[in-house]
Amino acid sequence: NYIKMKNKMKARFKLLLLLYLLISASKIKSQSIQQIGYYNVNGVTALSSKSGYMVLGTGAVVSLANPTLPSFSGNISLSSIGSSVLVSGNYAYFGTAMNVSLIIAEITNPNFPLQVGIKSFPAASNGIFRMVKNDNVVYLAMGTDGVYSVDVSNPPIPVVIDSMAIAGGQARDIVQYANVAFVAHS
Repeated sequence: NYIKMKNKMKARFKLLLLLYLLISASKIKSQSIQQIGYYNVNGVTALSSKSGYMVLGTGAVVSLANPTLPSFSGNISLSSIGSSVLVSGNYAYFGTAMNVSLIIAEITNPNFPLQVGIKSFPAASNGIFRMVKNDNVVYLAMGTDGVYSVDVSNPPIPVVIDSMAIAGGQARDIVQYANVAFVAHS
Protein backbone atom coordinates (compact mmCIF):
# COMPACT_ATOMS: atom_id res chain seq x y z
CA ASN A 1 0.00 0.00 0.00
CA TYR A 2 1.18 3.52 -0.62
CA ILE A 3 0.17 7.08 -0.10
CA LYS A 4 1.20 9.79 -2.54
CA MET A 5 2.85 12.74 -0.88
CA LYS A 6 3.24 16.27 -2.15
CA ASN A 7 6.97 16.98 -1.79
CA LYS A 8 10.40 15.37 -2.07
CA MET A 9 11.81 13.29 0.72
CA LYS A 10 13.84 14.96 3.44
CA ALA A 11 16.81 13.04 4.72
CA ARG A 12 16.73 11.82 8.30
CA PHE A 13 18.94 9.46 10.21
CA LYS A 14 17.36 6.88 12.45
CA LEU A 15 19.16 4.63 14.86
CA LEU A 16 17.68 1.16 14.69
CA LEU A 17 19.44 -0.53 17.58
CA LEU A 18 18.87 -0.19 21.33
CA LEU A 19 22.55 -0.71 21.97
CA TYR A 20 24.88 1.77 20.39
CA LEU A 21 26.95 -0.36 18.03
CA LEU A 22 30.01 0.35 15.97
CA ILE A 23 29.85 -1.16 12.52
CA SER A 24 33.12 -1.21 10.66
CA ALA A 25 33.32 -2.40 7.10
CA SER A 26 36.93 -2.94 6.10
CA LYS A 27 36.00 -4.88 2.97
CA ILE A 28 32.89 -5.00 0.87
CA LYS A 29 32.22 -8.64 1.80
CA SER A 30 33.03 -8.49 5.50
CA GLN A 31 32.18 -6.40 8.50
CA SER A 32 32.50 -6.45 12.23
CA ILE A 33 29.71 -5.48 14.64
CA GLN A 34 30.88 -4.78 18.16
CA GLN A 35 29.20 -3.27 21.19
CA ILE A 36 31.18 -0.20 22.25
CA GLY A 37 28.82 1.26 24.83
CA TYR A 38 25.64 0.65 26.78
CA TYR A 39 22.96 2.86 28.32
CA ASN A 40 20.83 1.06 30.89
CA VAL A 41 17.16 1.95 30.69
CA ASN A 42 13.96 -0.08 30.86
CA GLY A 43 10.98 0.08 28.54
CA VAL A 44 12.59 1.54 25.43
CA THR A 45 10.81 0.44 22.27
CA ALA A 46 11.84 3.38 20.09
CA LEU A 47 14.68 5.80 19.55
CA SER A 48 15.95 8.37 17.09
CA SER A 49 19.00 10.64 16.91
CA LYS A 50 20.01 14.28 16.69
CA SER A 51 23.57 15.59 16.36
CA GLY A 52 25.33 13.52 19.02
CA TYR A 53 22.21 12.63 21.02
CA MET A 54 19.71 9.78 21.15
CA VAL A 55 16.09 10.56 21.90
CA LEU A 56 14.40 7.56 23.54
CA GLY A 57 10.73 6.59 23.55
CA THR A 58 10.76 7.11 27.33
CA GLY A 59 11.35 10.83 26.76
CA ALA A 60 15.01 10.69 27.79
CA VAL A 61 17.68 12.48 25.79
CA VAL A 62 21.05 10.69 25.94
CA SER A 63 24.38 12.29 25.06
CA LEU A 64 26.69 10.32 22.76
CA ALA A 65 29.66 12.66 23.29
CA ASN A 66 31.49 9.58 24.58
CA PRO A 67 29.92 6.64 22.68
CA THR A 68 31.53 4.13 25.04
CA LEU A 69 29.67 5.75 27.95
CA PRO A 70 26.36 7.31 26.81
CA SER A 71 25.02 9.65 29.51
CA PHE A 72 21.68 11.18 30.50
CA SER A 73 21.22 14.71 29.21
CA GLY A 74 17.56 15.65 29.68
CA ASN A 75 14.02 14.30 29.82
CA ILE A 76 10.49 15.13 28.79
CA SER A 77 7.57 13.65 30.71
CA LEU A 78 5.28 11.69 28.39
CA SER A 79 1.69 10.59 29.09
CA SER A 80 2.73 7.10 27.97
CA ILE A 81 5.93 5.55 26.65
CA GLY A 82 6.62 6.39 23.04
CA SER A 83 6.19 3.45 20.70
CA SER A 84 7.89 5.51 17.99
CA VAL A 85 10.18 8.54 17.93
CA LEU A 86 11.11 10.78 15.03
CA VAL A 87 13.59 13.65 15.25
CA SER A 88 13.42 16.36 12.60
CA GLY A 89 15.24 19.67 12.99
CA ASN A 90 14.74 21.01 16.51
CA TYR A 91 11.72 18.83 17.25
CA ALA A 92 11.16 15.30 18.49
CA TYR A 93 7.85 13.64 17.65
CA PHE A 94 6.73 10.89 20.02
CA GLY A 95 4.00 8.47 18.96
CA THR A 96 2.51 6.83 22.04
CA ALA A 97 0.63 3.58 22.43
CA MET A 98 -1.50 3.50 25.59
CA ASN A 99 -2.96 7.02 25.52
CA VAL A 100 -2.64 7.31 21.75
CA SER A 101 -1.09 10.70 21.06
CA LEU A 102 1.42 12.51 18.91
CA ILE A 103 3.56 14.54 21.32
CA ILE A 104 5.82 17.27 19.95
CA ALA A 105 8.88 18.36 21.94
CA GLU A 106 11.27 21.18 21.16
CA ILE A 107 14.81 19.83 21.66
CA THR A 108 17.05 22.77 20.71
CA ASN A 109 18.63 22.41 24.16
CA PRO A 110 18.92 18.62 24.74
CA ASN A 111 19.39 19.25 28.48
CA PHE A 112 15.93 20.83 28.72
CA PRO A 113 13.53 19.36 26.14
CA LEU A 114 10.13 21.03 26.27
CA GLN A 115 6.75 19.65 25.23
CA VAL A 116 5.19 22.21 22.89
CA GLY A 117 2.25 20.33 21.36
CA ILE A 118 0.06 17.26 21.54
CA LYS A 119 -2.58 15.70 19.31
CA SER A 120 -4.63 12.97 20.99
CA PHE A 121 -6.47 10.21 19.17
CA PRO A 122 -9.02 9.07 21.80
CA ALA A 123 -10.82 6.65 19.45
CA ALA A 124 -7.59 4.98 18.28
CA SER A 125 -7.05 1.42 19.43
CA ASN A 126 -3.43 0.49 18.64
CA GLY A 127 -1.09 3.41 19.09
CA ILE A 128 1.39 4.97 16.71
CA PHE A 129 3.79 2.35 15.39
CA ARG A 130 5.97 4.48 13.09
CA MET A 131 6.16 7.97 11.62
CA VAL A 132 7.69 9.75 8.65
CA LYS A 133 7.84 13.52 8.11
CA ASN A 134 7.62 15.42 4.84
CA ASP A 135 7.96 19.19 5.13
CA ASN A 136 5.34 20.18 7.74
CA VAL A 137 3.34 16.95 7.65
CA VAL A 138 3.93 13.89 9.82
CA TYR A 139 2.43 10.64 8.52
CA LEU A 140 1.50 8.11 11.21
CA ALA A 141 1.20 4.32 10.86
CA MET A 142 -1.50 3.54 13.44
CA GLY A 143 -2.23 -0.19 13.27
CA THR A 144 -5.91 -1.00 12.68
CA ASP A 145 -6.63 2.75 12.63
CA GLY A 146 -4.69 3.04 9.34
CA VAL A 147 -2.56 6.00 8.31
CA TYR A 148 -3.04 9.60 9.44
CA SER A 149 -1.48 12.82 8.15
CA VAL A 150 -0.94 15.60 10.68
CA ASP A 151 0.06 19.19 9.90
CA VAL A 152 2.81 20.22 12.36
CA SER A 153 3.62 23.63 10.82
CA ASN A 154 2.42 25.17 14.09
CA PRO A 155 3.87 22.72 16.68
CA PRO A 156 1.65 23.85 19.60
CA ILE A 157 -1.45 23.03 17.54
CA PRO A 158 -0.97 19.92 15.36
CA VAL A 159 -3.97 19.36 13.07
CA VAL A 160 -5.16 16.11 11.45
CA ILE A 161 -5.35 16.62 7.68
CA ASP A 162 -6.57 13.21 6.54
CA SER A 163 -6.67 9.51 7.34
CA MET A 164 -6.88 6.29 5.38
CA ALA A 165 -7.88 2.79 6.44
CA ILE A 166 -5.66 -0.11 5.43
CA ALA A 167 -7.91 -2.81 3.99
CA GLY A 168 -7.39 -6.21 5.56
CA GLY A 169 -4.65 -5.33 8.02
CA GLN A 170 -2.78 -3.00 10.31
CA ALA A 171 -0.45 -0.14 9.31
CA ARG A 172 2.76 -1.20 11.08
CA ASP A 173 5.47 0.88 9.41
CA ILE A 174 5.77 3.75 6.95
CA VAL A 175 8.69 4.97 4.83
CA GLN A 176 9.00 7.56 2.14
CA TYR A 177 10.74 7.55 -1.22
CA ALA A 178 10.48 10.61 -3.48
CA ASN A 179 6.81 11.68 -3.33
CA VAL A 180 5.42 8.29 -2.31
CA ALA A 181 4.99 6.74 1.14
CA PHE A 182 4.94 2.97 1.50
CA VAL A 183 3.01 1.35 4.33
CA ALA A 184 3.79 -2.09 5.70
CA HIS A 185 0.72 -3.88 6.97
CA SER A 186 0.05 -7.20 8.62
